[in-house]
Amino acid sequence: MYKLYIPVLTFLCFPLLAYADIFSVIDLGISFFTDLVPIFIGFAIVVFFWGILKFIGNAGDQKAIEDGKKIMIWGLVGLFVIVSMWGLVGFLQETLNIGNIGSVGNGPAIPTSIPAS
Repeated sequence: MYKLYIPVLTFLCFPLLAYADIFSVIDLGISFFTDLVPIFIGFAIVVFFWGILKFIGNAGDQKAIEDGKKIMIWGLVGLFVIVSMWGLVGFLQETLNIGNIGSVGNGPAIPTSIPAS
């Protein structure tokens, strides 16, 4: 009996999904991701500096130095992955012409020629 609910609900909700504006859903996902990127970058930087502090602070202990190195490496790997994904999303967004990732609005116009007096 319960196995019948999923196909019936899917069939009943399909018109809602068919009329959904797919680009608004994509823009919502992109804006959500864009809002989270600075938080993830900050976390990766904190992890990296935590590894540096552990590496320098425990200069005499070989195990703590190795732990510090591992933490620094994982911080850098995390930072690389986050920035790479951010760039990939920006590239796909430009290619598909959807949304404006990281846009801060239109800036002032840059003059291309000197006006005649």
